[in-house]
Amino acid sequence: YGIVFPVLHADPTWSLFDEVLVREARLLQEMGSEREFEIFAGTADRREGAKVLARMRRDVTNDRLAGLILTPGCFALADQKPFSDPALPKSFVFRHPDVGVGSTVTGDGDSIIDRSLQYLAEQGCRRIAVIRAEGAYSALGERHFNKAKLQFRPQWVQVIGRGDTVVLSTLIPLLMDYPAAERPDGLFVLDDNLIDHVATAVVATGLRIGTDIKMVAHCNWPSRTPTALPIRRIGYHVGHMLARCLDAIDIQRRGGTPAPNQRVPAMFEDEIDPT
Repeated sequence: YGIVFPVLHADPTWSLFDEVLVREARLLQEMGSEREFEIFAGTADRREGAKVLARMRRDVTNDRLAGLILTPGCFALADQKPFSDPALPKSFVFRHPDVGVGSTVTGDGDSIIDRSLQYLAEQGCRRIAVIRAEGAYSALGERHFNKAKLQFRPQWVQVIGRGDTVVLSTLIPLLMDYPAAERPDGLFVLDDNLIDHVATAVVATGLRIGTDIKMVAHCNWPSRTPTALPIRRIGYHVGHMLARCLDAIDIQRRGGTPAPNQRVPAMFEDEIDPT
C-alpha cells in the first residue's frame, strides 16, 4: 500500500498527523500484518517531487501496489495518469471533491467541535476563543456555539497558517487584553501543531491554564507526547483512520464499492484504548 504525502519529512509543514500516520503504518507492518507499506513523501517538493512521482509511476505501472492512500495536498494526483486508472484502488484521507472516486476517510468535524465546546461549557466557561489552522474546520461557526449555549464572537475565532506560528506570541496577548470578567475564559485549539505555541503564549501573559482559562486542544491519537499542562485533549485515532483506508482499498481490489465517505469520531484522551 502506498501512502502519499505532498512534502518531505524534513519540510516545516510536515505535520504531526503525517508523523503519526507513518508510525501507525510501520507499527502495523512490524506486528506481522500481511500488509506492507511504501511511503511516497514529497510529491509536491520542488527538488525531489519529480523523483518521488517517477518512483510511484513505476510501482503503479508494474502493479506493485495494492492501492494508494492520498493525504491532503495529493488529491489532484488521482486525476493524472497512471494514478487515474479506475483499476487502481484509492483512498483519500480527510476529503476529496469527487466522492465517486475511491473512498474518503475523514474525522467527524462536528463531533470534535461540539464535544469540545460542550466540555468547556460544563467547566463553567462562557467566553470561548478558538485558534484553528488555515484550511481546516472552516465550517466552525455560530451554530456550534448555539448548540453549547455559548456566546459566539466571530472576532475570537482566529485562523493561523501552520508556518505563521510566530504571530501567536502577539495574537494571544491581544485576545486576552480584556478585564478579567470580559476576556476569554476558555480556549479551543483546533490543530495539534499549534498547541505548544499557544500554550507558551498563554503562560507568558501570566494566566494559569486550568485555573484562569480552561483549554481544550486537538490531538492525533495515539500520541507519544504527554502534556505537562492541564489541557484536555481530543482528536481522531489515526490508526482507526488507516484501518478504514486499507479496508476500502481491499474492497475495491475485490471489485466491490466501499462507502464513499467514512467519518471517524472524535475521542478524549481517557476514551482511547491503551492497547
